[in-house]
Amino acid sequence: MGSNLDVEVSVNTEEKDSSPVYKKYTDEEIKAKENELNELKKTLENKKYLLSNDKYLAKKMLNWLETQVSWSYTECIGVVKLYEEIKSIIADKEEKFFMSMGAITAMNYLFQKTSGNGYKSAREIVDMIQIIVEILNTSIKKDSDDVRKLEFELSSMMEGIQPYTETENSETK
Repeated sequence: MGSNLDVEVSVNTEEKDSSPVYKKYTDEEIKAKENELNELKKTLENKKYLLSNDKYLAKKMLNWLETQVSWSYTECIGVVKLYEEIKSIIADKEEKFFMSMGAITAMNYLFQKTSGNGYKSAREIVDMIQIIVEILNTSIKKDSDDVRKLEFELSSMMEGIQPYTETENSETK
């Protein structure tokens, strides 16, 4: 019960070699990349992300932290710090609502622990979560990706391997 199938095999000999390109980097080049990475980390450490053009969301989050947040053991420290940060943001003369990466990540963590009853409490949480998740998935993700890219480039350079770049990828297509 055999069948005769003709199989044609083609070999693409024009493919570029995907093996790493080795290069000896100078101490100055490596130090420059380290400085670039450290500067980016320092910038992001102090960066604030816009959550709202007014303080309504900040007041909502503050109320939630005062009355509804669920925490256990040492999480209380985070709740207190978030509460104090948001309270100072509300007291600030700036109309827009900005938060740091750490505060946004902490709020997201606390939202993930939340449970409730009924549509009204669900709707209140969803409005806050949507903004936090959007910031996490866009601005903060991009900034984190930029740090990881520089860390990869630095690591590659220290090992004497030329870092892979997107321009090299587009050239191979």
